[in-house]
Amino acid sequence: MTAAAGLADRVAALLGEPVTEAGPVGGGSICRAVRLLRRSGGPVFAKTLPDAPPGFFAAEAAGLRLLGGTGTVAVPEVLAADDRTLVLEWVEPGPATPAAAERLGRELAALHRVPAPGYGTAHPAFIGSLPCRRPAPGSTRPAVPRTGPPSTPDGGCCPSCGRPPTAGPWHRRTSARSSGSASCCRGSAAPPSRPR
Repeated sequence: MTAAAGLADRVAALLGEPVTEAGPVGGGSICRAVRLLRRSGGPVFAKTLPDAPPGFFAAEAAGLRLLGGTGTVAVPEVLAADDRTLVLEWVEPGPATPAAAERLGRELAALHRVPAPGYGTAHPAFIGSLPCRRPAPGSTRPAVPRTGPPSTPDGGCCPSCGRPPTAGPWHRRTSARSSGSASCCRGSAAPPSRPR
């Protein structure tokens, strides 16, 4: 069985109806993505990662549902998910126009105005295929990817802001030399406008 046939069979089982592959979809970096056609009509988008970490696609499905639940920005409907596959409604590509960019900007601004109880979610989170630490409920620090061996006391993140040491040019451990602290940003809530 080919990989394409295997994915079509898996999606058919998840949706409860036959599907046929219509072609690959580009743009992703770690998953194989395809456009599939349902027998009942209409295309769907499916992506797969054969060795996906546990909870990988469930986390993406939950995140899409959270974003969609805000009513601020359009996201594709989650049709199905399992340990190796995510199936979404197909979204027809549109032209990249100034009006579309402005609409997206307004929708993202509206999304960022939606209050949240804190950082993190009840489900696992990932950046790419890297699992993120989940902050304690109501935490004021973001979840960050597990990027390698610890370099600060809290297991790899700045104790002042929670960012990983590689978060950006402003986020170097300069203050460890100047202040004796293990903090890399001296507790600033936002990165400075230029590197330190």
